[in-house]
Amino acid sequence: RANTNGIRINGVRSSNRVEGNTVTNSFRIGVVITNTSTLRFVKNRILAGRQEGLRIKTNTSFLRVVRNIVARNKRGLEMNGASTNWFLNNVFYKNTNYGVRIDSGLSNTFANNIVLSNGPTGVTNSASGSRFYNNDSFGQSANFTNTAAGGYGTNNIFANPAFVNAAALDFNLTGPCPISPAVDAGKTNLLFTI
Repeated sequence: RANTNGIRINGVRSSNRVEGNTVTNSFRIGVVITNTSTLRFVKNRILAGRQEGLRIKTNTSFLRVVRNIVARNKRGLEMNGASTNWFLNNVFYKNTNYGVRIDSGLSNTFANNIVLSNGPTGVTNSASGSRFYNNDSFGQSANFTNTAAGGYGTNNIFANPAFVNAAALDFNLTGPCPISPAVDAGKTNLLFTI
């Protein structure tokens, strides 16, 4: 259908969970989250959408976006006007235009995410105060571009994460031989629960 998003979440104001969903081939955006706070968005797969896989919009805060796969969409994650959100242990893979784009918002934290083979840019950040820790961005013409104060953050790597079979969407890390450079590279002292 024309103008159809896969899942739209608007105005949720409590600790609800959106977990274990698969959204494929959405005509527009796979998942849109707006005017929402304290939502847990966990272990979802957003695949092969015609626009963004995941769009997080105005007045959205205190989200926990954890262990999701956003792959083969036109664009991976786009965020504008959202603040104080956490993105942990997600995979952004082979999205056509970019993996992650943060246009505006304050104090968003990205940790332990893998951004692989998105084109041409892995992560684009123009929001001041965003923090990036222990992420792996690899296989793009530009793995990270930053136009905001604060730089890329700390302990990020730019190495092939060596997934078992990314083409088949198996994003388990290889090991013990060869071992993925992402094994034990994540930040472990995160101060909240999923």
